[in-house]
Amino acid sequence: MKQHYFRVTFLCLVFSFSLSLVAQNVGINDNNATPDANAILDVQSTAKGVLFPRMTTAQRTVLGNLNPTEGMLVFDTEIEAYFYFTNGAWAQLSTGNGGGGVPIGTVLPYAGLIADDGSIIEPVPGYLLCNGAVINTNTHPQYQNLEDVIESYWGDGAEDGLTETNNLPDLRGMFLRGVSGVRNDGKQDMESSGRAKMLPGGSPGNKVGSYQNHALENHTHSYTRRSTTWLTTDGNTNVWRSDAIHQSSNANGCEVSNYETRPKNAYVHYIIKY
Repeated sequence: MKQHYFRVTFLCLVFSFSLSLVAQNVGINDNNATPDANAILDVQSTAKGVLFPRMTTAQRTVLGNLNPTEGMLVFDTEIEAYFYFTNGAWAQLSTGNGGGGVPIGTVLPYAGLIADDGSIIEPVPGYLLCNGAVINTNTHPQYQNLEDVIESYWGDGAEDGLTETNNLPDLRGMFLRGVSGVRNDGKQDMESSGRAKMLPGGSPGNKVGSYQNHALENHTHSYTRRSTTWLTTDGNTNVWRSDAIHQSSNANGCEVSNYETRPKNAYVHYIIKY
């Protein structure tokens, strides 16, 4: 009698979860629906969701070192993003390696106010402020994917040669310029080879991350002026005199700066995807 009661209780529990097995199709639902014939797993609900394994970045890193099966999916509770394992490494689901989202290392303008004290700042989830701060992937493993992208192009931290310690781009007060690369037809950066490192250990020359100081191109101005002169005699000396005073003026109300040549501009913060 007790065995019969146990069987009935077990069957009731199974059916209370509405788990149906039809051939090799599994259905999980709250309406006793038959699973789709073309789906090996058919999950249906209008009031509940599905939870995948949740873990910290450090725990995910340990799991990755065990070389899990291709396609494994977990949720990183620190970065607040899903990651799947592919090609021997974790790829963030929101970006991935297929270009479906914002690629890691992408720099974007951010219009919000950020109090910058020179330390690592995350103004929004998944992004860091481009303020030149040092990232150390030993203490911040969640930035490993970004470090793999930017390497030491923007500086290697303390110029110690350690691959896990590098600088974020420092774009405060900067305009961005495309790398000229092999294009050099006289219309791009003719001084690309003389570009400097932004920070110690960074990239100089015609490479991403290099820095160039402000400059004014050599030029001449052609102009006309009205001037009246006359010759006088002062003893035995001829003296040319002019009655015109010529002053420079600002065209179209353009402001004069003692420090730089610049276009009209507006301040934003630059942030980088990690």
